[in-house]
Amino acid sequence: MSQQARIDSRMHRQAYCSSPLHSLAQAAHIMWEKDCGWLPVVDEDGVIVGVITDRDICMAALTRGTRLDDEFVETVMARQVVCVRQEHGIAEVEHLMKISQLRRFPVIDALGRPVGVVTVTDLARAETHHGEPGASAMSGIASALATIAEPRHGTPLAA
Repeated sequence: MSQQARIDSRMHRQAYCSSPLHSLAQAAHIMWEKDCGWLPVVDEDGVIVGVITDRDICMAALTRGTRLDDEFVETVMARQVVCVRQEHGIAEVEHLMKISQLRRFPVIDALGRPVGVVTVTDLARAETHHGEPGASAMSGIASALATIAEPRHGTPLAA
């Protein structure tokens, strides 16, 4: 695969989303039904205003001690979202994954609305399913994954 390929050739075209006004239970239900651990959060115009993960939901439940039906997505979602545009190249996205230490991004259109999702796994699978992977392409993916996996705070706990 050429590094000049656009990210829209590798992304999942379905981006399941949540509203900031959904309860955490509703967001968790979407994640369960759609088999995903992360959702873009969109406003009434469909523009991304945040993201929420299954971990965000679990930690809110643990630390707040309230029912998931009683808490709203907007209270725990991450408001700073790194997005990529459909026309971004594979190499650009790999670089962005490395510097942001994120393994998945919403892919947005010109108006900021989600049109898909791309993950580091998508990039790795694309390399293995499109002929013989080039050493430089696989090296880029391996480098991105290694950087993403670096602990952000101190040393990881021993297993």
